[in-house]
Amino acid sequence: MIFIVSLLFMGCSGDGSVDGEAPEAAPIEQLVEVSSEQPAAETEGGDLSAPVSPDDLAGLPAPILPINLGRISYPLDITSDISLARQALLEVVQSETSDPTNPWAIAHGLVALGSEMRLSNGELAIDYLFSEYAEEVSHGDNVLVTFPASGETEDGGLVRIEPHTDLIVKALIETDVRLDRQVVVAGNPHQVGELWLETVLTSHLNMSDGSSSWEGTDDMAWGLQAIAAFAPEGMT
Repeated sequence: MIFIVSLLFMGCSGDGSVDGEAPEAAPIEQLVEVSSEQPAAETEGGDLSAPVSPDDLAGLPAPILPINLGRISYPLDITSDISLARQALLEVVQSETSDPTNPWAIAHGLVALGSEMRLSNGELAIDYLFSEYAEEVSHGDNVLVTFPASGETEDGGLVRIEPHTDLIVKALIETDVRLDRQVVVAGNPHQVGELWLETVLTSHLNMSDGSSSWEGTDDMAWGLQAIAAFAPEGMT
């Protein structure tokens, strides 16, 4: 039996605001068809299949979060050499990825340091990425968020933001950030999960002629990895 349910990004984690309370974004809602035999995805934040009212995003795939959102790494015995190596690497990563003017590097730092990574200006890296470099984009009556490939500095120079398509959403998914995390883009409240939906909406490949939304096949990996991370069963 197939029935219609709507999914809402939910969670009990903090919104990561730096100064005071972050503005509250409207929930992302969409209708999707799911099998009644498929168990509802759950995390420590609660049931992700809480019903909500339908809206204009009807038909979009809803992200299915894995039960364990933590990162997995190979365990090593802590020896003096390992401790020294870790400290040396940590200093390099923090030094090279904490520059607020280098968003491309910040994304890489998040993979290593996690969602609570701070920049050299004291700001939380995720909040700063969205507030300073993300853009709003409209799909019908809905406004989602995206990151451009590049931007312009105050003195007219060029800054690389996302030189590989969907690099930032892929990096965020590899951290412990939640899709319901509140962020601010162009002065307006949004959620990190809107970036995932934007990636789904803008990624396409025509098998008949090879045309796609990417400049080349080498640029496909980031978006496909991000989409697959939360793809519902049967999504193509």
